[in-house]
Amino acid sequence: LTGQNFRVGRLSSGNYLRTCFVDELAVWGSDQSAESGAIYNSGTTHDLTQLSTAPNHYWRMGDGDTYSTILDTVGTAHFVMYNMTAADIVNDVP
Repeated sequence: LTGQNFRVGRLSSGNYLRTCFVDELAVWGSDQSAESGAIYNSGTTHDLTQLSTAPNHYWRMGDGDTYSTILDTVGTAHFVMYNMTAADIVNDVP
């Protein structure tokens, strides 16, 4: 992953998405479409590192994170929060 090119909550045009909520984000280095049911888990959050093929990068998006860094729980591609505050990390999901 190249940090300068990988952004969450931003359109390719450079505009930011408004009212964008992200709970968890994972990236695999291989095609996992056959495992989409196990990954999605009927919409119930679970630890993706326990899958038969763990993701290369996995961000819990606030679970245990502190402003201004969102930790990659599997790799070393940590996110730096941009144009945000500590209040943007919330403990509940809609």
